Amino acid sequence: MDEEITGGRVPFWREWLEHPTYDTFWKTLTHRGTFDRIDVPILQQGGWYDPYAGGIFRSWNGMVQGGKSERARHNQKVIMGPWTHSEPVSSRVGEIDFGPSAQVVFPELELPWFDYWLKGLETGIMDEPPIKLFVMGRNEWRYENEWPLARTRFRPFYCTAAGAPTRSTATASCRRSRRRPSRRTVSTMTRRTRFSP
Repeated sequence: MDEEITGGRVPFWREWLEHPTYDTFWKTLTHRGTFDRIDVPILQQGGWYDPYAGGIFRSWNGMVQGGKSERARHNQKVIMGPWTHSEPVSSRVGEIDFGPSAQVVFPELELPWFDYWLKGLETGIMDEPPIKLFVMGRNEWRYENEWPLARTRFRPFYCTAAGAPTRSTATASCRRSRRRPSRRTVSTMTRRTRFSP
C-alpha cells in the first residue's frame, strides 16, 4: 500500500504494520502515562480531518490535568483548524472551501508562542484562552477553555438497515461488531483528501 500511495517503500510505516496491537513497541514510543514527567509549555496544532485530532485533545487534557508542574499544567495551547495532517496550502479540503480565514501559515500561528517562550516577548498569546478552534459551517475561529466543551450534549446515534443514522433504537438494526474494519473507503464531502505517511 505504501508503494501505491507514495511510489516507494516506507520502512517505518511497514514496521508499524508489524505491530497491530498496543504492544511493547508502541509503549516505548508513547507519552501516555508520562504527563507527570513532562514539565514544559506545549503548543499543539492539528486539523479536524487529521487522523491525530483526538490524540491532540487527549494530550492537551493529559497535560492540563497531570503535567509535572503548575507551569506545565497552565501553559498548554491547542489550535485546531479545518485541515488534514498536512500544512494547509489553501482554504480548501477536498471539495469544501472553508473561506479565507481557514487558510493560515503555520509559522505565523507559531511565532507569537515562540517569541513569548523563547525570547520573553509579550505577544498576547498567553492572554488568549487555551484552545482556538475553527467552527466548520460557520467558517470562523473561536476560543474555548476546555475539551470537550462544557456545553457539549452527547447523543447516541444508531444505524438503520440501510446504514443511515438514526436517534431511535427502535429503527436501529446495526450492531456493534468486533470484526476488522472494511478496506473500502468511506465517502465524505472531502473524499479527495488522502493521508499518506
